[in-house]
Amino acid sequence: MPWGQEQPAILQDVSAGGACLRTHQRLRVGEQIGISMYFGFQQRYDMQARVVYAQGGNGGFHARYGVRFVWISDEERHRLNEYVTERVSASQFGVRAFSANPTPENLPRP
Repeated sequence: MPWGQEQPAILQDVSAGGACLRTHQRLRVGEQIGISMYFGFQQRYDMQARVVYAQGGNGGFHARYGVRFVWISDEERHRLNEYVTERVSASQFGVRAFSANPTPENLPRP
């Protein structure tokens, strides 16, 4: 991917050390790329990453790539780690599993 030429991608997973991306752009293991991620106010990250995993697809956004961040400032790594930790923690609350066929015995009680 030529530097400065933006290509669309879908972020599937992210941590302070790397990410999993889906894109139509063909990448090779070992290739270094620039990544810009925007998660809202004061949550912009611009970093360099190296492709460490590649799973091709048949076009569209079916190709998946694992990337390891090779350049990210300590401040950005700390902010990204806090952001990811907060999002994971928030997703662990407020979820209850229910039977597919509810009966009076397993219905939630008010």
